[in-house]
Amino acid sequence: MNISEQELVDLYEHAPCGFHSLDSSGVFIHVNQTELHWLGYNYDEMVRRMKLTDILTLEGRHTFEQNFQRFKTARAVRDLELDFVRRDGTLLPVLVSATAVSDRQGRYLMSRSVVYNLTDRLRSHVWFRAILDAAPDAMIIASRSGDILMANVQAEKLFGYRAGELRDLQVEMLLPEQVRARHAGYRASFFVEPRARPMGLGYEMRGLRKDGTEFPIEVSLSPLEFDRILVAVAAIRDLTERLSNEERVRRSQAQYRLLVENSMDGILLTSPDGAILEANPSACRILGRTREALLQAGRDGVLDTSDPAVARFIEERKRTGRAMGELRGRRGDGTLFPQEVSSVVFEDADGRECSCVIFRDITARKQAEAKRD
Repeated sequence: MNISEQELVDLYEHAPCGFHSLDSSGVFIHVNQTELHWLGYNYDEMVRRMKLTDILTLEGRHTFEQNFQRFKTARAVRDLELDFVRRDGTLLPVLVSATAVSDRQGRYLMSRSVVYNLTDRLRSHVWFRAILDAAPDAMIIASRSGDILMANVQAEKLFGYRAGELRDLQVEMLLPEQVRARHAGYRASFFVEPRARPMGLGYEMRGLRKDGTEFPIEVSLSPLEFDRILVAVAAIRDLTERLSNEERVRRSQAQYRLLVENSMDGILLTSPDGAILEANPSACRILGRTREALLQAGRDGVLDTSDPAVARFIEERKRTGRAMGELRGRRGDGTLFPQEVSSVVFEDADGRECSCVIFRDITARKQAEAKRD
């Protein structure tokens, strides 16, 4: 198929990307209509009148000046991100790739530059960033090589960095020095078999803040294709408060255990059907049975169930959730004895209904009362 010169010109002028050429001073010597339209200039205003630096931000000028000299020697540049300044002062984010045209002596003549409008891509990035910042957890996106590509506000706060400081850091810098080499190996294995998984199973992970302080963390990893490359998304939680709460619960449980085990009163944990689930040492002593024997005996084995007071006691506890009274207990040798009993119904951590029964042998008190009478 033969393509006419006019068709080639039309393709150049109205391609979906921008084209321009720069001379050795960075002055425009060609600009296609697509790029002119994006910038809001006409051909005569730009060509041989304006330099590329005239449409760059201050930061962009510095980037261009650094790269342009190297470009004229290396003859190529790829994926240079810049912000062009339109005629109306608004910014146009672009991605520029270029090759150099040289004469026979290898002297630079001009560039052939392709310009891609990144507005739509960055708009999607803005939405993505907004979603990240709305997440309650610290979120970090890292490349296969461990570079941090993006971090949300919560991650910056958690690790003590200012806005933007985490970008381009190695993710291992957020871990204590002694585990960085090992983590690099874990990172490599994640990209070999990318799947959602918790990180640090079997050992306690710790994060490292900018000020050098360490703290316990929980990390969940997920793979994500981002800008056509595979990245790792890490959701990070500070476990300091949770571990502190768990430690307080452990201490509280230990204190209650000491209280129960050293109580002079017998204490039983029972289920609604009368099974004995647990017994303290005083319960074993008062009832003259081992713990295992009590668990096997159940409620009917440690009470005189022929006593009508037992049925009334159980009914009151069922109706009100608590009961108090005097009942007759049964020791392991079969002898009966008077006991003072209080019981309350509660739900355990799994939502199951249980009863705590506290009792004491009042034989001596009853004997003393009988003597006084």
